[in-house]
Amino acid sequence: MRINTKPINGNLIIKFANDPLENALIDGIRKTINRFRERPLNFFTESDIHSSLMKDIMVGNSKVFLFKDDKYPEVSLVHNEYPTNFRYEKKKLLKGYTGNDTEIEKQTNIEVKTGDRGNFDLSILNRDFVENMFNNPTCLINSKGKRKDKHDLNESIKNIINKNIGYPIQRKSKNNIKFQEELLYAIEVKFIHPFNARDKGMLDEVIKDNRKLKLTRIHSGNKTKVLNLIFCSSDALKRRDKEKSVIDRIKKYVRQQNKTQKIPDDVINIFIESYIFKDSKNNSTIKETEKPLISIGGNCTDNLFFKQLKNALKI
Repeated sequence: MRINTKPINGNLIIKFANDPLENALIDGIRKTINRFRERPLNFFTESDIHSSLMKDIMVGNSKVFLFKDDKYPEVSLVHNEYPTNFRYEKKKLLKGYTGNDTEIEKQTNIEVKTGDRGNFDLSILNRDFVENMFNNPTCLINSKGKRKDKHDLNESIKNIINKNIGYPIQRKSKNNIKFQEELLYAIEVKFIHPFNARDKGMLDEVIKDNRKLKLTRIHSGNKTKVLNLIFCSSDALKRRDKEKSVIDRIKKYVRQQNKTQKIPDDVINIFIESYIFKDSKNNSTIKETEKPLISIGGNCTDNLFFKQLKNALKI
């Protein structure tokens, strides 16, 4: 249910979730989707979409997404390109890792020697993780074989930024439960436009993002909420080989009508389409946009985050 509330400054806020952070996230996603549908040519690149999402999520909500404590430096909880806490091989990601969740977790563990870490287009850190790293950071062993001082502020900052793979390995070993709770949300973005709308590899890219998000669910003990946003500013362009258009294939996949490729369980997909074309009959420019498509793998429609997103987009 959508609840309208009026804050002190008089601006109308639409409430989609009880948690202020989740509400701000959903509302920011809604705003970017609506802007894309209204003005698709405001977006030339995927980076433009990332910037819009960051702006719409943060504006008016900066305190919600900020770790602030008198004892420690301020830290934003929202970031682009935050590293994954697992490793994977891109070829296997497309083909699909085999086995149950436990077996897949072992194959893609942060400690395995094969594959690489990835990055999320947008992620939101757990405030408790940031606070814990300031209070009790994981410390690496230096070149002389001695463990670094845990009261060194740099050790806290390096843990939070999470670039050096040694830190998450140590954190997982130290407390796997807390390790699983470090990331609240992970979001991937794909942008289909007139320059790549005939590229068959775009469906593969969407599938790989979904499987990366499924690995996120597995390695977080299903705690991290995940979302794949697919924006499209092109008509379904015909291919020379006369095969079905790439855009139609992606829409079929998102609708879960693809018999061979399925969206993984609990992974939410939203397909947003808006493009401009010339009406030769009336010699006028027309914008075409449909209601966004939304689905969740495994038909887990009781997923509360899925319900809230669907409600926010009026689907």
